Amino acid sequence: MLQGHDLKRTERWVALFHHEDGLIDITIGLIAIGFGLMNASDKVIFWLAFYILGIGIWRASKKWITYPGIGYVKSSEKGNGNKTILIGIIIVNLLLLFVLGLILLNLKGLTT
Repeated sequence: MLQGHDLKRTERWVALFHHEDGLIDITIGLIAIGFGLMNASDKVIFWLAFYILGIGIWRASKKWITYPGIGYVKSSEKGNGNKTILIGIIIVNLLLLFVLGLILLNLKGLTT
């Protein structure tokens, strides 16, 4: 039976190996391409389309390429508190970004 230290080291190795496939790099690249097209054409649909495409490719590739290669491993339950805090921080940041965008639009007089 694995001891506590060996289990932690194995969980860390699996987590690092899980993200070593380069799929997140492809996703970020697609989102950046969409952002560049959005800035070049002033149409948000490009960013939205490439964002959905990037996330879709990432999720599908994890399901059909990465998981069959290394298997799906559920990590220990100890780290779930950090996920909740991280999700909360992301939600607060997105709300602040949305409010800031509305304020800037009103300052420029772009809204009706």
